[in-house]
Amino acid sequence: GPLRDLVHACDAPLVEAQLWPGDSLIAYCGRFLSQCHGDVAAALRGVERDLEWRKWKGPKDIVARGDDLARILGLSAGDVKRCLPLWVQGGDAAGRPFVVWQLGRSDLGRLFAKTTRPRVEWYMALHGEVVARACGAAKAEAWSLLLDLRGLGWRHACCRHLVPWLADVYDRERHHNPE
Repeated sequence: GPLRDLVHACDAPLVEAQLWPGDSLIAYCGRFLSQCHGDVAAALRGVERDLEWRKWKGPKDIVARGDDLARILGLSAGDVKRCLPLWVQGGDAAGRPFVVWQLGRSDLGRLFAKTTRPRVEWYMALHGEVVARACGAAKAEAWSLLLDLRGLGWRHACCRHLVPWLADVYDRERHHNPE
């Protein structure tokens, strides 16, 4: 079927080198195939785009080394917690990683005054790798996200970076973390 076709069409050794323990080539390809509604050619383009990005950026290596992600933003860990409250809380009832993002408590104006949007996007991508590593260890193909919007209001809407940044976050998630 389509999944078998996609698995055979992609560069299996390259894909497997990028996976976290517990993830599989079949699950990885299945996520892209599901996102593309069974279109093997579109899913293969998504896989190739993801692998190119991973080769260029090396996110797995950075996370595996345990680099301080706050340094990527050029901020202290305390500033990151105040400006972008996002963390892995533990596991949900099914054993999948449980991620909390308190968007309403985010101080995006302060965040973007202290760093650049590309750095924030890179930080978010690496944070996704931290979650993916936790998913792989739990042999899970997904994670639970609690997006807490309490406190979201005009101070966020007035931040000129909010809408373009959230659009970029959505686009990155759609291309690199399908499903």
